[in-house]
Amino acid sequence: MHIITSNPLSLLRLKTLVVEGSSIELSDELFQKIQNSRDYLDQKIEASSDPIYGIKTGFGSLLRCRYTLKTSQNYKRI
Repeated sequence: MHIITSNPLSLLRLKTLVVEGSSIELSDELFQKIQNSRDYLDQKIEASSDPIYGIKTGFGSLLRCRYTLKTSQNYKRI
């Protein structure tokens, strides 16, 4: 078991984990950072109707697509 933290992960270590088929887990610290980012974005989305590239819009050729907090619920993976 390898615990992913906010410390850098070298390509060599990543290759070793993949080759060995190691399981990985997010550290509590990293999970909290991800949750804090999510909370921040949710607040920004609710507070403004302005586009936020990649959050309220699509990426690349889908840039003109717009998403609201309600429609974004369909895309949640966490």
